[in-house]
Amino acid sequence: MRRLWPSGLLTLLIGAFGVGYLSAWPIDVDPAPMDLPPPPAFEGDFARNDRLSSIRRLADGLLHGPEDVLLDAEGRLLTGLLDGRVARLRPGEALVETIVNTGGRPLGLAFAADGALWIADAQRGLLRHHEGQLTVMSEGEGGRPFRFVDELAIAPDGVVYFTDASSRYGPERYRDDFMEHRPNGRLLSFNPATGETRLVLGGLYFPNGVVVSADGGALYVAESGMARILRVPLGVDTPKATPLIENLPGYPDNLSLSAEGVIWAALFAPRHAQAEAIMRDPAWTRALLRLPPALRPAPERLGMALGIAPSGEILHNLQDPAGRYAPVTSVVEEDGQLYIGSLSERAVGVLPAPR
Repeated sequence: MRRLWPSGLLTLLIGAFGVGYLSAWPIDVDPAPMDLPPPPAFEGDFARNDRLSSIRRLADGLLHGPEDVLLDAEGRLLTGLLDGRVARLRPGEALVETIVNTGGRPLGLAFAADGALWIADAQRGLLRHHEGQLTVMSEGEGGRPFRFVDELAIAPDGVVYFTDASSRYGPERYRDDFMEHRPNGRLLSFNPATGETRLVLGGLYFPNGVVVSADGGALYVAESGMARILRVPLGVDTPKATPLIENLPGYPDNLSLSAEGVIWAALFAPRHAQAEAIMRDPAWTRALLRLPPALRPAPERLGMALGIAPSGEILHNLQDPAGRYAPVTSVVEEDGQLYIGSLSERAVGVLPAPR
């Protein structure tokens, strides 16, 4: 006859295994204490609303992961997709054409004055596509290869500024970088005239979106891991970043600048107050990291975008608590419309810009 385990002993053994697993199973993530202030409530400037709920979906089902959105001189939309393609389409038309396949994961996009398309490719580095030719322009700096080139912006003098979100983890492990909470990211520049890649700022916590200010004298940089947006002056030898806005209710992603000077910030997800509190203690963070991915805290599906003045004042607060289109990773205003990108949706979103 088969001998059955006594239920109490079985529970004890399972519990002991669980404690041992959560305290000793080896992981390659080295968390630091999460030192963010408690997230603000969804009230006042961040009050709950449904202003994003009217999003229409362009080329629905034909685009997978249109993370960043760019419009060209003819009003066509360009976006990088999960399968490595940079695609182009006209709003209102279902035809999607492929401009180039980078063989990686294209994220940020920007046009240079000569018409060349510059691409921040998370896997391949800083790329340039011009007259049918794709060229890798930079793959590392200071002997450190890029692991997660995320977003870029081109200054009036032609210098390309871009972020390497993490020097430790690639895009498939962005959550590990967030949970490690170490300054693994950097802001860099590439000068097409000299071919030189330079470090602008190091020690950043998952730097993400970057955009040039309206007067060309500064950069705005989304430091996602610190839930803030920085202002970085240009034209100085050792720039010092200062906060434009801190303690946002979500983690800022890509940034863009409207013709009227509004800084549009996509918020990837609302902050998880309980998870952030737990991660103040690295031992608890390690325990979370030893859980199967399905059991770890996951980003909430909440669509959110903020329009911010150069002073840091919140001008527009757009949300969709139902998460019909989420996560929101880019917002671009053009001709009275907002075009919305997402890391995982299968369409580009569009809705009238607020006035």
